Order: sequence, then structure tokens, then C-alpha cells
Amino acid sequence: MPRALAAVLLLSALVAAGLAAQKEPVEVKVSFFLHGTDYLKLPEVAKGAYVTGVVDGLLDARAAFGAPKKRTAWLEDCVVGMSSEQLAAIVDKYLREHPEEWNWPMNGLVDAAMFDACRAYRKTERVQRGVRGLRDTNPR
Repeated sequence: MPRALAAVLLLSALVAAGLAAQKEPVEVKVSFFLHGTDYLKLPEVAKGAYVTGVVDGLLDARAAFGAPKKRTAWLEDCVVGMSSEQLAAIVDKYLREHPEEWNWPMNGLVDAAMFDACRAYRKTERVQRGVRGLRDTNPR
């Protein structure tokens, strides 16, 4: 009986600590979570999920911050019908061709890879400069 009581008390303390920890805000200290080198170590399924999430975020963020539809239509038109494996393959190809950028944040590398892969969907020079500007802000 004492063991059961100790186990219940320990479990109660752990639950209380867990609930208290959940109330603490999480502070994000960087504007990205992975570098290219981190991405390259991921399993294939995780790469597809990561790239799909970044592309989804790019489309949603641009709309949320008021970018005109015509500024982001090229990306949406380009990725329609692509699988997560295909998106990851595009990014993998870009990274193979640009090893000097492996230390850059992955969010910018995904954007750069899609920018290069979706050339046919970019209509104007103005759109090209707007998107390419995201890549140019990454540190070397």
C-alpha cells in the first residue's frame, strides 16, 4: 500500500508540474528553426512535411500581411498538384546545387528553391525582385 500511495503522490506532482509548465509562454528567439545542414539530416518523410509546411506558411503569410494576390499567384499556381515528396525533391536539388548556402535558414532556402523551380509561373520583373528579396536577407 505505501508504494501505491507514493506512486499516486508522485504522479499527482508530475501532473501539477506539467500543467504549470504549459502555462508558461514559449519565447521564440530566432526567426527560423532549421538551417540547411539540419534539413539535410532529416528522413525523407520529414523533409516532405517540413517543406510542405514552409510553402503553406509562405502562401498564408503573404496573404495575411496584405500582399496582393498577383504577387504570390506564381507560387500557388506552381505548387498546385505537387506532392510533399516533389516539393522536397525541389529543395533537395537546390541544396545539392548550392552547398555554400547550407548554413542559411531553411525558410529562406525553401523560398529560393521554389523561386528557381517556378520560373514559368513568374510573370513580371517586379514579382521576381519582390520574392528574391526574401532570399537576399539570409546571412552568409
